[in-house]
Amino acid sequence: MQNTAERYKTWVELSARNASDNIKNLRRTLHEGCAFAAVLKANAYGHGLKEYLDLLNSEHISHFAVDSLEEGIAVRKRYPNAVIFILGFSPFSIYESIIQHDLIQTLYTETQLSAFIQTAREKGKRGLINVKVETGTNRQGVDIKDLPRLYALIRQNNDAVELMGLSTHFSDAEDPKYTHTTNQQIQLFRQAEALAIQAELRPHYVHSHCSAAAILNSESQGNMSRFGISLYGLWASKEVRFSRSSHELGVNLTPVLSWHTAIAQTKQVKSGDRIGYGHGYIATRPMRIAVLPIGYYDGLDRTKDKGGDVLILGRRCKIIGNICMNMTMVDISHLPESPVTDAKATIIGRSGMHEITADEIAERRGTIPYEVTTGIGSHIQRIIT
Repeated sequence: MQNTAERYKTWVELSARNASDNIKNLRRTLHEGCAFAAVLKANAYGHGLKEYLDLLNSEHISHFAVDSLEEGIAVRKRYPNAVIFILGFSPFSIYESIIQHDLIQTLYTETQLSAFIQTAREKGKRGLINVKVETGTNRQGVDIKDLPRLYALIRQNNDAVELMGLSTHFSDAEDPKYTHTTNQQIQLFRQAEALAIQAELRPHYVHSHCSAAAILNSESQGNMSRFGISLYGLWASKEVRFSRSSHELGVNLTPVLSWHTAIAQTKQVKSGDRIGYGHGYIATRPMRIAVLPIGYYDGLDRTKDKGGDVLILGRRCKIIGNICMNMTMVDISHLPESPVTDAKATIIGRSGMHEITADEIAERRGTIPYEVTTGIGSHIQRIIT
């Protein structure tokens, strides 16, 4: 049977065991009756939407959150009876498809709501909506002062639309030093919930908790929590990982994703030889290098990953020269002289005693692990192990 490096030049592996363990850990943060919502937007945070749906098949999850109609339909095909929230913006032109597939559209303006109501009436089917409240992130959301009019419009048209959810999103939940900011947002959201009750509206799901809030602010939990980055075994921040709450709740996360590539060629270069485009690296000594069939098109960062490491045969190997569109060169001078073309290079993951994490790459790039994993090309094969 062919090994993975013989079948693909670059691939991502997803650990079914780690995925399951993470869900078990995260369920410890939930109060009784609180739904676990798996956030699968952005191609399941770069892990592969289709593959992650396969991973979740045995985990008894029935609530999902996505960004778009296309993602929502993909989930609906796999889970016909699931509760599926579209968290992102949707053009009016696709409201009909959203209603047809029983997806819950997030709305926050009267214009959106009016268009959704009209589409639902034209289709002759009750549309499902989630109202998102602006509490301080200043992204999507309806201001508290505008909520009464929005609620009145829902109430007047409750034969056409059903208020499935009321939500907000915290701006700094992953940083304990901004607990006061999160608490202010919680108070505003509670006002929004109270206004809904005054308007004789009872949303089925009241949800504000993301991964970080579920761990650090469990007392403010609604009846659904949205698990995004933590679902994939990554921490929202170092502060959350090492917080007292995570230890008390027994939350321990393990990355699901590892990323590998084959070795296309090895070669000797002389002192003074150029490696890659634009004199990006000039050898100062005789060297052995490996050419990897992976580049910035696949998800490496052309400038910020230069000088970073990959793992080959359990050793760190430095990326040298300018990363190309589909090729990258690494220094393997310190590896055994025996051929390494049958080996694999690990961009994210463990090899021997060493490990390269999405956090390490994010720190080198000056960004967050979310961007690292979502930046892995969707064309790359994802394999469940």
